[in-house]
Amino acid sequence: YGDETSISFFISILLLAPLLETLIFQKWVLFLLDKTFLKKHKFKLIFYSSISGILFGLSHHYNSVHIIKSSLSGFVLMFFFMKINTQYNQRNAFISIVVIHALWNMTVWIIRNVWQSQVESDDRRSHTEIQREGLVAQNQNTFNFPSHPPKSIFQGFVLKRNQCIYRLLVL
Repeated sequence: YGDETSISFFISILLLAPLLETLIFQKWVLFLLDKTFLKKHKFKLIFYSSISGILFGLSHHYNSVHIIKSSLSGFVLMFFFMKINTQYNQRNAFISIVVIHALWNMTVWIIRNVWQSQVESDDRRSHTEIQREGLVAQNQNTFNFPSHPPKSIFQGFVLKRNQCIYRLLVL
């Protein structure tokens, strides 16, 4: 992905990618498919969304799982693009999808760069260090929070036997 903490990367995932991808995978796909026999098909919404989703997924070819997830996202984005376009107009549909896409990208960025870095830093700390800070009780059955707040809300869940639950909560 490159340096995900740089300003240029953040701007590209919040502005450039949503604008360009909405233009290509929603607006242009709709324009091109409307020139085919599918324009009058009763399942037009599903066909267009599927084709757009597949193209969107293939453009995000980091790995096969990411292609599948991106294809589903592309399907949903095109579905809503067409619904908004039908109910309002193409300008509103375009702006709505760009905003939704930018918010999605920002959410993924926060999870990958803020929460994930916190999980990794907690994982690197030894159980002894955590006990010294008073975050974990000696008998490992209860939590012993100090009078000062922990550095993160996740530090209290570092017990080894609760590590699976901890990972589910933060990931």
